[in-house]
This record gives sequence, C-alpha cells and structure tokens, in this order.
Amino acid sequence: MSSDPVCSTFRKVFLASALAVGLFLIPNGVQSATSNSATLQWAANQESDLAGYRVYHGTTSGIYGSPQNVGIATTYQFVNLEPNKTHYFSVAAYDTSGNESDPSPEVFKQILSTPTTTPTPTTTPTPTTTPDQNLVPTPNSDTPPSPEFPIFVNFQPSSSEIPLDFIKDDGKVFDSTIGYGWNVPVSVSERNANVDQTLDTFVHTSNDTPVTWNYTLPNGTYYISMVMGDPENKQGPHWMSVEGMPLATQIKTIQGEYFTIVEYPVDVRDNNLSITLGGGRKGTTLVNFLIINSTPDLSQTIQVLTQSFGTDLRAAVDQSGAVEKVHPRNLEQQKEKRQSRLARIEAKRQQKLAKAEVKRQQKLAKAEAKRQQKLAKAEKKQQKLLAKIQNALVKIEQSMAKHADEPAVVASLNEKKEILMTKLNEIQGS
Repeated sequence: MSSDPVCSTFRKVFLASALAVGLFLIPNGVQSATSNSATLQWAANQESDLAGYRVYHGTTSGIYGSPQNVGIATTYQFVNLEPNKTHYFSVAAYDTSGNESDPSPEVFKQILSTPTTTPTPTTTPTPTTTPDQNLVPTPNSDTPPSPEFPIFVNFQPSSSEIPLDFIKDDGKVFDSTIGYGWNVPVSVSERNANVDQTLDTFVHTSNDTPVTWNYTLPNGTYYISMVMGDPENKQGPHWMSVEGMPLATQIKTIQGEYFTIVEYPVDVRDNNLSITLGGGRKGTTLVNFLIINSTPDLSQTIQVLTQSFGTDLRAAVDQSGAVEKVHPRNLEQQKEKRQSRLARIEAKRQQKLAKAEVKRQQKLAKAEAKRQQKLAKAEKKQQKLLAKIQNALVKIEQSMAKHADEPAVVASLNEKKEILMTKLNEIQGS
C-alpha cells in the first residue's frame, strides 16, 4: 500500500453514523437526540494489507482525542456521551506498515440532556460486535484516587501462584471494586515450563477478536512496560495498542522469546487506561505481565525486568531463553517455591522422556522383528541351494561310475564336481 496521501487507496473509507433508532446521520446536516450514544458504521476496505481502523472523537470539529483502535471491525458505538454538546467523529484506516489514510469526512451528533437520568460527563467508546461486549468502565468527572506506583500486573489463571509484589488479572471483566478488568472474559494460560511465574503465564486472544483491558487512573502521563511471549510455542503476530497508539504491530515470537516494551509514555485523559490486544486477521496476541509507573523511573523498571530475564535490559528489545528468578526478599520462601516449580517441570520432562523411550523401544522391537524375518528368508534360501548342490554331486558320482571306462567323460565330470564342491564349501563356511 502506498504511503502517498494522493495515491493511497485508503481514501475509499466511507463513514456513516447511525442513531440508536436506526437512522443515519447526514455528514453535513444537524441531528439531535436525547440518546447519549452514537453508532458509527463504514464500508470495509478491500486492500490485502489492511490492518485495521482507528476511530476519532471530539467535541470540537476537527480536534480529537486519542483514537480507539477497533481492529478490522466496521462498526463502533460510543456510549455515555457528554450531554448538551455536539460530538464529532471520524475514522481512518491503517495498513500493515503503519501507514494511516486521510480521515473520513467528519460526522456529528448533538446530545441533549434527558429529564429522567443524569448523563455521564465523559465518554468511553465501546465496540458493538455483540451486546455483551459493552462491559467497560464508565468514567466520570470525579478524579479517582491515585494508587501506589509502580503497579505490577501479572496475567494468569485464578488458581496460579501470584508473583511477589504483583497483583493478578485472571481474564475477568472489569470490576469497579478493584478498578481494572476486560471488556469481555479473556482466556489465560499457565505453561509450567518456565521457572519464572511472570514469564510462564499470560492472557491471550485471537487477533480477529480484539479485546480491551481497562485500569482506572487519574488523568496524566504514565509509563508502560510490557512483556509478550510464550515459553513453549511460537506466537503472533502480536497486535497491541495503548490509548489508541500501536506499540506492537505484527510482532512474532518463537518458543521462549519475549518481546519487551520498556517505559513507553502514554497520556490518560478519561480517568481510564485502555490497552487493546488483537486487531489483525490471523494469529494470537498475548501478554505476560505489565508495569505501570507514574514517573520515568527506568532503573526500577530495569531491576524488575532483570529479575525476570536474568539479564540487564537497557532498551525495548526482544529477549530469549529460559530464565530463573530469585527475589531478594523472602529468599527461603522463594527458594522453596522455585524448587517446587523446578520439580514440576522436571516431572513433566521425565514424563516426556518416558513416552519417548517407549516409542523408541517399540521402534527397535519392530526393526528387530523385521531383521529376523529377513534372516529366516535368507537361511531358507541357503538350505535350498545346499540341497540342490548335494543332489547334483550325487548325480555326478552316478555318472562317473557309469562311464568309468571313458577317461574323457570322467575327467569332465571331475571338473564339474570340483566346482560344486568349492561352491558347497563357500556356502557352509559363510
């Protein structure tokens, strides 16, 4: 796809905005309604390198906040729009190389206040592929309390061991009592293949079904570190964006390889940090763990990542290999846990070795049986040949006795006899 805005075929993006009753907004017309939601829909692009769409929203024409990456979906719904204001929308497509099209023609909707409900002042965009995907936090104008930083989040099954200093996220939907969660239930896994729990567990989604994780935070700038990889299998291509900004696009990882993002600055403007996984057509995106910091404290982040990877990270790089982690605090407890994990891994390895040995013995037995069959056939063939030679020698002796008075015939028969005796000795000697 060309990045030239004149030649870019992404200009074919068409945007229409539909009211809840099914009417379509006219791009240059004025519509108003007491409903505080707006549904956007546009025609799908046909380019082979299409990667997805970004939806823009603002309350001033031509001025928008951070875009929402909706993957390859062609419909999107904004809910809880601020009342008594006109809301403006636009959409742009982007390709696998990161090129973004010109924005579509702007559409807008005026939201009026309703007499029976108190509208929520700010907006949280919500995908509308299915009704039960609208499980996202509803931010408000009240500033949430500031948590203690840095925040360490490990994505793992509910029953798995929680790493020291981390909180767990087990793929459940957003819970306002804890302040974080997903827009839909998301799958989590544990491999029991890496001694470091933060690298052994992860959350994952199919790229054609994007999911969004939300964490309630006061507005401001935060620094995000993240690790993506699988200790047992190759994964990807990984697609991940934070607050609408792509941080991982078509990143592939092999077995035991981890893609690491170190302290990427993001701005939160709606009291809600949003991280979206997925958005491509094929493959799986996963995340092992996440670090959120309120200040660019690279040394502290590097220390945590170093404990996981066993190496000194200085920039956002790929890291490979099985590692181990011993936390400086509660050393004896950590040592016991580590030994327990090592024992589980060793038991799993021995199980695989035992299965491999059974298969090897079966293969050897089959080969030996085949060899014995060949030997038996060869022995049978040799016995037949010996019997044939011995019969020929008997006939020669009979002929020699019959022609005893014919020296020439006897001499000829003797020659044949010697040849057969030589052959007989060779066979019996082998």
